[in-house]
Amino acid sequence: MPVATSRSIFVRTIDGDKIVEGVPANAKITFGPVQPGKQDYGSRNCLRIYTTANNQLAVFLGVTEFRDLSLVVKGKKVRETQKRKAEVGPNGEFVETSTDESYTWEVEN
Repeated sequence: MPVATSRSIFVRTIDGDKIVEGVPANAKITFGPVQPGKQDYGSRNCLRIYTTANNQLAVFLGVTEFRDLSLVVKGKKVRETQKRKAEVGPNGEFVETSTDESYTWEVEN
């Protein structure tokens, strides 16, 4: 398998979604408070991309989530649901006694 020289990162911020392309394969990515250790800065998180301590490439503010787009993400999807009912009581009413579901894992966008 060939080694990638760059990668793309999906970034979701409070201002909208972004795709960051051309991130060097050896780049480090950190996610956390804008100013670590500061209690009064609020709950805003940022994403930093850097290759060395002296070479920060980007900082994105207000980040809520991110992922490397080369990762394959699968979500659990319900394939089939079966409900079982049984006759209960003197009136012969039917009540749901159990539900069985089968699942599959499908690639998400």
